[in-house]
Amino acid sequence: MYAAEARSYTAALKQELESLGVCQTQSSCPQVFWEAGGFELGPIKTGGVHLNVYRVADPAVAQALSERCKQLHAHAPQVSIELVVYSTPHPENSPSEKPVVIENVRFSS
Repeated sequence: MYAAEARSYTAALKQELESLGVCQTQSSCPQVFWEAGGFELGPIKTGGVHLNVYRVADPAVAQALSERCKQLHAHAPQVSIELVVYSTPHPENSPSEKPVVIENVRFSS
């Protein structure tokens, strides 16, 4: 369940980036990564989707991604979503650069 949601959100965010004109070339397009999962311990159930987007220079683009996640979450509110947008590259691509967060939002039921 969570992995399918994560793939859906990832596709929507990539489409949003393309529609905003951020992806002039494949190498200029921000990177979108996801993690998903959950667990059940007796009556307690928890889990969700974590989305990380790297190399977004414009705060307006980060806000647009946040709004897109908000719209998607309204249609499936049972899955918690966290979106973190960084202006910096993924740490694997630039290990000496400290990550800079420009947007961090969470949507939960």
